[in-house]
Amino acid sequence: MAKAKPKTRQDADQYLENSHSEFRRMLRKAVRARGQGKRARLYLDALSGNRPISEPLLASDLTAWLELGRYFVDEVDKLYLANPSLEFYHVTMLADEGLLYDRESYVPLSALKKKVHNSFKKKLGVEGLAVIECQVLTNWPQQARGRTLLIHVHALIWFDTRRMPCGLTNTEGGIINALPSRTWSSAFGARPISATRITKERGNPAFWAAYIMKCPHKAKRRKPLSKKHPNDWCEYKLAPVSREEGYRPEFALRIYELRTHLGLFDPIVGVGDGAVMKRRCETRIRHWNKKIRRYRRPAMRIFNLTAFRRRIKKTRQKYYAEFFVA
Repeated sequence: MAKAKPKTRQDADQYLENSHSEFRRMLRKAVRARGQGKRARLYLDALSGNRPISEPLLASDLTAWLELGRYFVDEVDKLYLANPSLEFYHVTMLADEGLLYDRESYVPLSALKKKVHNSFKKKLGVEGLAVIECQVLTNWPQQARGRTLLIHVHALIWFDTRRMPCGLTNTEGGIINALPSRTWSSAFGARPISATRITKERGNPAFWAAYIMKCPHKAKRRKPLSKKHPNDWCEYKLAPVSREEGYRPEFALRIYELRTHLGLFDPIVGVGDGAVMKRRCETRIRHWNKKIRRYRRPAMRIFNLTAFRRRIKKTRQKYYAEFFVA
């Protein structure tokens, strides 16, 4: 079998655009399936950034999120080219408080962001960018509590190999062992921390910056690590699930509902140079937002987001709790 080509900077831009396009298609399909009228579709377009709206920048503004992703890709690519001694890793982290259900929809965003900052700055002594992401976990028993939503962390971290952080070896295992198991844990058996060293064979770190800034266009499902023991769920990995494999559009709409509760920069954590990158990208996106709003048709007035969220739900979902982000 031919070896996959390393991912380039151009692949990063294309990956971002593809994930956003797929997520948008699922949202439109879900709204149409509910028989919503023109007003609901206009609101969805406004929240998604297709139409101007006189609201603060929200994470639901997919047009702004895509542009912000491009800025982060630019920042990481410049850092990578200017510092050949830097070593980059992609890290995924799970926390038990990140398991949510439709009837228990408390989102501990501040606590997760604090965990990320402490893990990178105090435990590892590295710099990085992290995004707190929500995806659907399709094959975990809900026990009549609604679908399972998985809040987890995708991060890109880096350090200078000439000045290795104290106690950290430049291997995937060294990063995993340096993070405390009590902080990052998984109630459903998956390994709570995974780390991938980004070598030339795995592509440009800019592509991994695009990966952490993608839209959740795929769900997750549990898959045993061992093919010899398929019924052993003690250790398994999370495999992606596409729309064709069971990631239904209404799942994407539920995730999108959560994004309407978040500011555009709320899910992003920067540590060290990553914090500087985040501030630069914030400045750029605010200038970009002001510029495009100036030349487009008048914005829609601020509308009742709570009423909009209720309208796009099915009747049988009326008892599902609204998200509470703290």
